[in-house]
Amino acid sequence: MRQILTQGDLDGACFLYCLANTAQALTCKPVDPADWTRGILALPFDMRDFVAGKGTEKLDKDSDSLIALARGFLRELGVNSVIGWQDPIRSLQQLRSLITAHQVVIMAVDNDAHWVTIVDVDEREGFVACSVQALDGYQPYPEPLSPTLGRHFNRRVTFASLKAKPGHGLSVSLT
Repeated sequence: MRQILTQGDLDGACFLYCLANTAQALTCKPVDPADWTRGILALPFDMRDFVAGKGTEKLDKDSDSLIALARGFLRELGVNSVIGWQDPIRSLQQLRSLITAHQVVIMAVDNDAHWVTIVDVDEREGFVACSVQALDGYQPYPEPLSPTLGRHFNRRVTFASLKAKPGHGLSVSLT
């Protein structure tokens, strides 16, 4: 069991990391520290909630605010996007219909406690870019390419294992 704290243990920045992972999945370009800083500086509000571990809690009931935050952050990362609210998301088949070569889904999982980027879906599983997966301590830590769209992922999931209740998120596509 890990005893030393790591980025993400105490903060609530998973939504911001999700946006960075979304940018990388859609553009095939890495997000570097300068991109990250521009994104953080462009946020339209105080960062205390993210740093204090509350993440998007204040915004979760306001989809327009989440969309505006995501659009602005992604723009600073060089991604011009169209973002739409998806509610409810109830199945892997529904996710599969939302994910294309130019679109991913950012989804609230673990009973609305965490955000991940769904980068690909096949008939049985979703392929997820998760900002905390590397912290679980499994070695080796793989980031293979997904089977259909060839995007990096670090977690394979069934829909049930996502614990996607109430089942909502954002579809993000390139313009």
